[in-house]
Amino acid sequence: MKRAVFCIMVICLGMGGFLGSSGAAEEMGTEESPLAVALQVSKTIEDPFDRARTFRNIARKYIALGEKEKASQTLSLALESAQQMQPPHYLLYKIRMLALIAVSYTETGEKDRASKILSQALEVTKMIENPISKAQELSSLAEKFTDLGEKQKAREILSQARKAAETAYYPLQKGWLLADIAVGFAKVGQKDEAGELLSQALEIFKAYDQYSCDFMPSNKVHALVEIADKFASSGEKDKASDILSEALEMAKSIDLPLEKARALSGMAGKYAEAKEKDKALEILPDALEAAEKIEDFGPKVNLLVRIAGQYAHFGEKEKSSQILSRAFKATERLEDPQYKVIALANIAGQYAWANDKDKVPEILATALETVQTLDDADFKAKAFYEIAFIYAAIGENDKASKLLAQAVEAGKKIEDSETGRLAEVAVKCAEAREFNLALEAAEATVEADKKFLALANIAIEYAENSEYHKALEVARTIEDVSRKATALAEIGFMYAEAGEKVDERSREILRQIARDVG
Repeated sequence: MKRAVFCIMVICLGMGGFLGSSGAAEEMGTEESPLAVALQVSKTIEDPFDRARTFRNIARKYIALGEKEKASQTLSLALESAQQMQPPHYLLYKIRMLALIAVSYTETGEKDRASKILSQALEVTKMIENPISKAQELSSLAEKFTDLGEKQKAREILSQARKAAETAYYPLQKGWLLADIAVGFAKVGQKDEAGELLSQALEIFKAYDQYSCDFMPSNKVHALVEIADKFASSGEKDKASDILSEALEMAKSIDLPLEKARALSGMAGKYAEAKEKDKALEILPDALEAAEKIEDFGPKVNLLVRIAGQYAHFGEKEKSSQILSRAFKATERLEDPQYKVIALANIAGQYAWANDKDKVPEILATALETVQTLDDADFKAKAFYEIAFIYAAIGENDKASKLLAQAVEAGKKIEDSETGRLAEVAVKCAEAREFNLALEAAEATVEADKKFLALANIAIEYAENSEYHKALEVARTIEDVSRKATALAEIGFMYAEAGEKVDERSREILRQIARDVG
């Protein structure tokens, strides 16, 4: 059973393309492949943003396959769609889509075209009235011009972004905007301006408690850690180190155990990201001591599990196991049964991740006992599949399969069809290669959009499992053309990447799909 979660982007397809007219499927053109048919299917989509987003997605598949000419042709379709997006409804979407298309053109080697499209996006920003949105979009476009090597243009845009940011009403938002813009200035060689903006942002975050209506000390520590990161990204590593030291002292001085544990654990995590093991391990004992003093057993268990995971990350498995044992003991004090199940699953998952499998069955058995006492079908469905994946991680595949079946049955009993839980269960079953259960859950899903999304995911999982005919057959059953085309694009990429021949059976299914939408 595969644990990795496949996240399918919700992409809609549209417009004509390589495949000629929208007539009969027999005139599909010279190429009969899932990617080509994805373009055919996309003709029926009306929304210009969805069309643009989808064509760019297909173009990226062609880029990944080294077919830059086809990618460029598809990007032209994406650009045509993006240009049809009319403000104000599409204002920010249009700017971002144009920028994304420009980035894709750089990947095909067409930098001049990319620059022109970025300039189109820049022109659209003149219509933005909100200073925060304006600063964000300008800063983002400046970064893309920098990546193209057009540093002077980037400097001009960053100056506009700074002007917009300085009119922002909320100080904390202003601080984050100035910090991002500062990093942009540093990348184009404007070190003095970058330093000035970072200093302004730092002063704002040092006064965090004055500006936040729901101030928590750990949030201020987090803000200082993040601004230190911006200083480091701008080349001021000594200043960044000083800020981190200040943040650490602030975290150690926090009186509330919960806030102290959160702040210190967060800082340890930041040092871990920076691969500074010694500093992280120096902080963790203080974080653990604070976590042990937390009186509310819910957050206490969460923090203990988190800290245990951090120790395990650094190879301190014995220490991690000791902390997890204390967390498991603490779950006995949890009164909310749902919270208890979540905590137990997290503890078991951490043991499984650390390859300490002996303790997992006992913890999962306790979790399942609690689940069986609940009436909430929605929660039970989720709990069953989460626990199933942990059993699979320790090699208990039979138990995992039985629990997935229970997840499907629980999902069918959910009264509120809008939750989408059954569709979620369907996807999890497909990830586990329990395809019959996956299809059963998808077909039982009432809400149409969620059902079609689940079917798209199932089709893709079939393709990942090299069951291409079944993948295409499931894709054909998807009534929503945008979901259908999304699945076909992903399947087509897998076909090509694996060097799999599109045989006659596959061609016939593709012809049927083209006829269905033609």
